[in-house]
Amino acid sequence: MANTYAGVVNETGGLIKRFYAEGIVDQLSELMVIYKMAEKVKDQGGGDAVYVNTRQKRNQGIGASDDGGALPAIGKPGFLQAKVDHKYNFMRCGITSGLIAASKTNKGAFAKGLDATIKYSTKDFMNDFNRQLSSDGVGVLATLAANAVASTTITLIGREGTNEPGNKFVDVDMNIDIFTAAGDLRASGLSIISVVGTNVATVVLDGPVTASATDIVVRSGSYNKEVQGLLYALDGTTSTIYSTINRALFPAFQGNVLNLNGAQLNLDQMQQAYNEGLRRGGTGNGIYQAALMDFDSSRFYQRLLTADKRYVNTMKLDGGAWQKERNTMEYNGVPVMVDKDFPVRIMFAPTEALRFYILNEMELANETGSNMIPSAENDVFELRFRMFGNLFNAAPAAFGVLRNYISP
Repeated sequence: MANTYAGVVNETGGLIKRFYAEGIVDQLSELMVIYKMAEKVKDQGGGDAVYVNTRQKRNQGIGASDDGGALPAIGKPGFLQAKVDHKYNFMRCGITSGLIAASKTNKGAFAKGLDATIKYSTKDFMNDFNRQLSSDGVGVLATLAANAVASTTITLIGREGTNEPGNKFVDVDMNIDIFTAAGDLRASGLSIISVVGTNVATVVLDGPVTASATDIVVRSGSYNKEVQGLLYALDGTTSTIYSTINRALFPAFQGNVLNLNGAQLNLDQMQQAYNEGLRRGGTGNGIYQAALMDFDSSRFYQRLLTADKRYVNTMKLDGGAWQKERNTMEYNGVPVMVDKDFPVRIMFAPTEALRFYILNEMELANETGSNMIPSAENDVFELRFRMFGNLFNAAPAAFGVLRNYISP
């Protein structure tokens, strides 16, 4: 007869108890620099949209003449009204009455089901809003790396190509639509089953799709409806923005974008972008409050500073949009702030030029007198989060932007 010993493994569930640590360990990044910056520049909006009056042209009734000679033609300063449309963002989640009851005490759950649902859903909503504030309003999450023909598997790269990970903004259970780069719908309402890979991500969907390389992936129903974030007015083109502003006629709304066309980053190019924003800028103080970067760009910049790298405490700097007691690099005395959702850019930003117009703060719907919306058919409840608002850049020419570079 074989010997039988009592041990931890074979007595678990019998003699040995399971020990459960308290609380929930959050394994998802909450680094939301752009969202914190927007919180500092928010104003209350209202009506159908926000209309902002800006001075965009100088009075050109100026000229030299002879004594008693002809005077210059009369001019006038140019004012322009920008229309900032409200953007409507929602998040929905649900909970059963059984989970609420079963998780009321510490004996029954790691956290109360209702409290945990509200807490972590709020974080997830803020996280997606941070992504929108870093983009251009179209809603692109990733780009197809190759054609797909009636396939449930697609491959993805970053929003602008291989310089950004393909898995940066896509996740399991996300519902997506696929559009052509020109805005034609390819497929809608697809759910992501799995994501494997980083730079080129292999994504399995719950239904087949036929699409082409360079097609774009967006959240379902969100195409061209998201917040018009930092890249919206800082794309370096002359198209019409904010509904009324033809940038070809108003150069003050043309941002400064230095495209390095795949060249190595160097300090002279950074200074060129820095100087151009100051030369053309119109923010009053004529200073930057932040140098915004993605993680790769901050690594490239660190390589340029290997010999003389130093850090500053942003608690001592102007701007006030950042976490206290947080050390960061600087460029010309401007704090370098790294954001996980930022595109591959270096952006010198006068944050005083930004206004975050809020129609309503992030909130839970409670028009019925409760945050919990009951179902008429089942003993379950919906929690509906929402935030209505948009970002406005009053002085795109005051920003300096670098793009399309590689490591030095």
